[in-house]
Amino acid sequence: MTSGETGYYFAFGSNLNPKTLKKRKVSPIESFPCIVWGWQLSYRYAAFACAEPAFFTVERAPPDVCVHGVCHKMTVEDIAQIRRTEGGGGHEGVPGYVWADVEVEPYESAPNGIKCVAQTLASMSCILRTGCVISKRYKDKVLEGADVYKLAPEWKAYLESMPIFKPTIGSRIITVILAVPVVPLAALLMTTGARWTHTAFAGIKSLTWFLHDHGPGFLNGSITVPPQGKGHDPKKFTTLFLDMQAYLAVSGPAPANPHEKEQ
Repeated sequence: MTSGETGYYFAFGSNLNPKTLKKRKVSPIESFPCIVWGWQLSYRYAAFACAEPAFFTVERAPPDVCVHGVCHKMTVEDIAQIRRTEGGGGHEGVPGYVWADVEVEPYESAPNGIKCVAQTLASMSCILRTGCVISKRYKDKVLEGADVYKLAPEWKAYLESMPIFKPTIGSRIITVILAVPVVPLAALLMTTGARWTHTAFAGIKSLTWFLHDHGPGFLNGSITVPPQGKGHDPKKFTTLFLDMQAYLAVSGPAPANPHEKEQ
């Protein structure tokens, strides 16, 4: 790859938002709203159980299912910077995102849009966790980006319908404690993408899920639906702690994708 060479990157989550791209120190040459068929939006990318339980990812789906987003034309250096500063950083052996090629179909309303192959962020199977939910902070960031690039109203309604994490006193306490190492780590990760920052992040994420799965329920916010036949034993906790335990807020199936093709 030579300096100045360009490529395409498909964004569907926080990288829809220009503010996030600015923090990653990347600047798209041009951007246009688009659809990718054969992939679906998922919030199974497990992050920090106590505050940011999940981030968006994309997973393969039947050809009549799609995900909306934005295609950014960028220099290859900027695409590499996104890879360095996203989960896992592209470092071998560090859990996180993996790159996938997708076929982009521009909105008819996008005069600068072209059909092309773009790179995007899928996920290693080892970090996928069924039933997670996103935070309000993350959801608002994605919706702000969707507004900037004028994604389809039905897609924005779909994003709006997604459930969000509800922190408890216990999860807030854990968040405050973990903020001491996480905040400076995040600043370094978003600029340098050094391997050790991603490794440290992966370790902290694992710790939060260990506390979620094996600690007392009052340490958790409302994160996941319990597996069939499992869950915290309510006899272990006082009434106060029962009111704060996890596994209570999310019920029913995930919202339907509004852009499945009619059969």
